[in-house]
This record gives sequence, C-alpha cells and structure tokens, in this order.
Amino acid sequence: MIRIGILGTGTVSQAHIRALRHLPQAKLVAFVDPLVERAETVAAEHGGRAFAEVGEALDLVDAVWICTPPHLHAELAIAAARAGKHVFVEKPMAHTLEAADAMLAAARGAGVKLMAGQSVRFVPAVQTLRRLITDGVLGDLVACWSRRHSAPDAQRIKGFPWWRRDWRQGGGFTIEWGIHEVDFVRWIGEAAGGRVERVSGEVRFTRPDQPHFDTYVRALLHFSNGVVGGFDGGPSTPLAGPTARAAVGTRGMAVYESTGLRVRLVGERQDLPVEVAPHADPASFGDGSKLAEDDDFLRAIEEDRPPAVTGDDGRASLAVCHAIHQASRKGETVRV
Repeated sequence: MIRIGILGTGTVSQAHIRALRHLPQAKLVAFVDPLVERAETVAAEHGGRAFAEVGEALDLVDAVWICTPPHLHAELAIAAARAGKHVFVEKPMAHTLEAADAMLAAARGAGVKLMAGQSVRFVPAVQTLRRLITDGVLGDLVACWSRRHSAPDAQRIKGFPWWRRDWRQGGGFTIEWGIHEVDFVRWIGEAAGGRVERVSGEVRFTRPDQPHFDTYVRALLHFSNGVVGGFDGGPSTPLAGPTARAAVGTRGMAVYESTGLRVRLVGERQDLPVEVAPHADPASFGDGSKLAEDDDFLRAIEEDRPPAVTGDDGRASLAVCHAIHQASRKGETVRV
C-alpha cells in the first residue's frame, strides 16, 4: 500500500483523488492546502488528515501529488524529494525552466521518482495513433500536429485565477493548455526517432484587460529527423471546431478528434478499421486518462522503474512552450 498526500485541494486535485480512490494500491492519508478549511472538507470526505503546510504531512506519506498553481510546484517538489518522497506533479511541470531543473536535481539527488502529469499520452486513441507510427503502418513519418481551440466568454476568462492569466507564472494558453498539445507533438515525433531542435512561432495577446494572457498561438516544431510538427489554437476561436491531433506518413494518415480515430492509407477510398479501447467507462470511473497515469506512477514506484512520463519529459515540453514565446518575441527561429 502506497500512502499518498495531495498537495493542493482545488479543482484539478479532484480527478486525481477519484482515480486514486479507485486504485487498490493507493491510500489517501494527507491533504495540504493553505486554505485549510478546504483541505479539511476533502479529508472529511475521503479520510486522512488536513494540513495548512506541507512539512508535517510529509512524515505520513510515501508519495505526493502536487496539484497547486505552477509557480508553487518547485518548492513543494523539492521539499518532498528531500524528505525521500516520490513526486507526481501536474502540468505544466513548473513555471520556469530553472524551477524545473531544480526539481529534477532534487529528485535525482534523493533517488525518488518524478512524474509529470501529461495525461493526453494515456488517451487510448492517442496511444493507438502513436503505435501506427512505431509499427510502420503509416510509413515514414512526415508531419504531425495538434489544433486546440475553445471559446470561453470574456467574463469566464476574467474569473480565472491570476496565475492562469499570466504565462510567466505557468498560465496563459500556450503553457497552461497548449503544453498538452506540445507534448503530444513531441511524443509523436520522437516515436519516429527525432527530437525537437528548433521552434518558430507567433503568440498573440489580444485582450487589453489581460496583457499577459496569450489568446492565440501558431508554432512550427522542427525535428532532428526532418519531421515537421505543428501546434495552433487559442481560447477565443468559437468556430474552429474540436481538438484534433494528426500524423501524416508516407503510406497514410491518422486523425483523432471528437468523432474518434480515423486512419486512411494512400490510394485507399475507405478508412482502415482500427480497434481502440474506450477512453471512459462511466459505470466504473469516467476519465480514463487520469486513472491510467496515476496507476502508472504507482506501478513505477512498486516496480522501481521510470514512470511513463518522466520529469525530463515534463521539462522538455515546457522548454518547447517557452521557446515558442521566445521565437515570437524575437521574430526568428530559436533552438530548444
């Protein structure tokens, strides 16, 4: 049984709490939040003790799930690692690369596991799409991309927490939401043996009342093996349609969006039938990606192996997001 502490009991923690309660190897024993009344409410519902600060809680746990705003991730992760506790940290891994590096150094120095919460990697259709590349079904990878658009109204954006409206603190569209898509594109490109070397892109800030909240991004990722990756999106695009993720190879193309995963080979007139496991099972849990990533981290601890998404993975995707901002400011392609 792995004893777990939840650091931060706001919205994102709720999905992890539900997942961890569903996993037999997990035991929730501590909940930490500076708004201690909120921690007490969660502890009363799920069992365990509530704390306003992390220090005393670390004596009770084997691992922590950090679900706080990004600018607080490093301080908590370093404290937990130095106490010998394994660390799962929600995306983005940190608000700066320097903070991410400090987290990695602390985890390596203490010999503990560090996992970044990039849950898109655990969506079954996304995993199937990647296997189409590694198994050679699509041929040699040529390009991959993601489009993520939404349209929350102005009042809702104004109601976001202050850090979520500031890309410098790990918020903004490119980092807070877009890091899922950047990580997807990186993961797909790496399946073909490449790594992101250079980034070009444009980031736009179109809301005078929110000067640090980027509202549109379009980026090009250049991989070492010649593959081209793309990412575009924003929270002010009401007619752009659902999130779509795709890969094009020399033999075919795969696209995953709300209607499911479609695969078609070059020269064919019909989609290739592809079996994909369901993403959600309402009868048992709901969002399967959170369940899968939490289960993987627990198994990584039990089996003494690296988690599926390492701290280095989380740092690499954060580096690309920051490179997109840098490329936009400079008006040139930058090296990652």
